[in-house]
Amino acid sequence: MNILTPITKWKAEYLTMTEGLFSQKLGQTFKSGERLELTPDQILTNEMLAAVVIPKMKILKASSIHGSLSRDSIKCFMDHGGVGTNTAYVNLHQSIREFCLKHGLPFYEPGTGIGHILLAELGAVSPGDVIMGTDSHTTTHGALNTFSQGIGGSDLLEILITGKTWLTVPSAIRMNLKGKLQGYSSAKDVALSLLKKFGLDFAVGYSVEFTCPLDFSIASRQTMANMVAELGATSGIFPFDATLEQFLTQLHLERIPRPVTMGSEAIYEREEICDLTTVIPLVAKPHRPNNVVPACELSDIVPDQIYIGSGTNSRIEDLRVVGKILRTNTVRISTLISPGSHSIFQQAENEGLIKIFLDAECKIIYPGCNACFGGSIGLLGKGMIGLSTTNRNFEGRMGGDETTNVYLASPATAAASAISGRIFDPGVNQ
Repeated sequence: MNILTPITKWKAEYLTMTEGLFSQKLGQTFKSGERLELTPDQILTNEMLAAVVIPKMKILKASSIHGSLSRDSIKCFMDHGGVGTNTAYVNLHQSIREFCLKHGLPFYEPGTGIGHILLAELGAVSPGDVIMGTDSHTTTHGALNTFSQGIGGSDLLEILITGKTWLTVPSAIRMNLKGKLQGYSSAKDVALSLLKKFGLDFAVGYSVEFTCPLDFSIASRQTMANMVAELGATSGIFPFDATLEQFLTQLHLERIPRPVTMGSEAIYEREEICDLTTVIPLVAKPHRPNNVVPACELSDIVPDQIYIGSGTNSRIEDLRVVGKILRTNTVRISTLISPGSHSIFQQAENEGLIKIFLDAECKIIYPGCNACFGGSIGLLGKGMIGLSTTNRNFEGRMGGDETTNVYLASPATAAASAISGRIFDPGVNQ
């Protein structure tokens, strides 16, 4: 793999990964707290394009996108609204198609997959990139050694019209993941354990920089990077190592990697250690992702529906765990499974996982955000209880109201609960 040699105009050993990434990209030293102007390497958008940006461009009489922007660097994923779910979304999606065709932008139809999964599959995420997207979980791409940040519709409008945006380099928190996960414990449980320990505002305004063992998979890193948004973080960055390098060889990257590393003398706002060997299956109770308890303490909770999917937990690694638990079993609770993309769906079919899910009487739905944000398939009603592998469980997040209770869990816990008929610790014999 070709890798660009880092620019050496500064002493990299004194820079965090966040500082090093911006310094490398712009060719001069930037430290936390400093303002800079740049053009993102990749811009991800979704229905926000039609809901906010296109109307504002019309008001401003902005008829074109800035000429400095590569059209391939702006990708629109119609992943939130589903396929023809209601007239409002049908019209939004048609507006997106017309806009993207007019300006020569790539767009991806509803049902194709989740943007945070597809962007990496397309080879559009490369180490050293700055990625911005109109979704708070754009942080997912930090798993691939990038600075990835969620932005609002007005921020995207600024980029499309001017070709650039301003930001302040955030200070960093160093999070050291050590040891090896045991049994059915997973990255989702690690994320929930951090939320339980530190809370929702732990990293507001900060970049969280991780160290981790080589056997901590890329899918696990993507789950963790996805959920740093729940800790309030601006971005979450994992290191470039042999595991990531191997993962990237499977992709056709749009840009040559420009890896960044933690400086040995870098100054962090704070440093924490998470011992992976101590992490157990956890569940977040309503109505906050940090309202976390051991899964074994909720055996009296009987969900009306289980949802396995979202940009947090719908990769092939997640589906394999679900298949392992569901094999030769039948679910006792209505269980919806949504693979994260067409390619993941196809791989699950090739590996026999789809047959396992169908034999277990699960419902397989097309790739997309779906129930994760309450936008389409899998909504809950008033007074219903849901167990979900998604990332948030605020009131009304998956439909219903304050009487609707959503519990967050890993794919393993969701699968074990589906066949148990109640919330169940996957590490306990059925």
